[in-house]
Amino acid sequence: RNPLTISKQIKQSFELHPQVEIENLDDIDNIPDEESLEERTTIIIIPTLEQLFLRDIEGWDSVILLRELIIHNPNCFWIIGCNHLAWNFLDYVCQIKAYFNSIHSLPPLDGEMLKNWLNPVIQTVVSNKFKQNQHLSPLHNPEEDKENHDENYWTYLAEESSGIPSIALNLWINSLRFEKDNVNEDELSEITFEKIIDSDSNYTLKQITPYLPDLPSLTIENRYLLHSVLIHGRISRSHLAISLGESESQIEAQIQQLLRQYILKRENGALSINPTYYKKLKNELINNNFYVGEEIE
Repeated sequence: RNPLTISKQIKQSFELHPQVEIENLDDIDNIPDEESLEERTTIIIIPTLEQLFLRDIEGWDSVILLRELIIHNPNCFWIIGCNHLAWNFLDYVCQIKAYFNSIHSLPPLDGEMLKNWLNPVIQTVVSNKFKQNQHLSPLHNPEEDKENHDENYWTYLAEESSGIPSIALNLWINSLRFEKDNVNEDELSEITFEKIIDSDSNYTLKQITPYLPDLPSLTIENRYLLHSVLIHGRISRSHLAISLGESESQIEAQIQQLLRQYILKRENGALSINPTYYKKLKNELINNNFYVGEEIE
């Protein structure tokens, strides 16, 4: 809750693991050779790097501490959960990339990967009955047409989402529709997820072509606020206010407006960007000279 205590909390968490050196960080170690790197056996996982800093003059002291821990513990592998924008920002601020021998980001998901990932859910809640072209030649094989349609759907979903799981998941959910023949309008308010997956239920869903929604018009103040939320991934109102150098009351109206437009979403007391707007928002920021950086190869 208090960003000025993050460094202390990091040290306390590492005290539980004697194989990690947290003292004498002022002593500069030699760069390890390849042979010693091959012998590493300790893996350190940081689920979300964004929780360890705040975009403020004192807000990245904890990342600088983490940077020192990294260079003084070459016997460790580091697995760090972090979005590209946050990583690029931290590299811009404190050159964090220079402290790793090599950096590898998770690859984007292709259509086949997305299908395999979501298939267990699809088999439960989606009818998978795609509307076929009514003017097909008798030579066409319906099963083959369905298979091609299916493959095209997942390929298109991967392209629209840039292979980013959170975007793909939201696009897929937003592409689900009821079969018209199986539902009446006056029943919609009574349909629950439990009713859809009930094996005795007539309610079925189908997948339409996924698409990214248009980004509403933004003010310069909106862009600054959304840029800060993008960097942090998830951030509380109080931390967002500190990051922007404003009081919570000054940014509350903007937050409410962006929540109503579904650009921002609220979950467990934290604000984040609706994944379906991520790509277009990123382009909007680039076009207005906000620092976004390059994605990791």
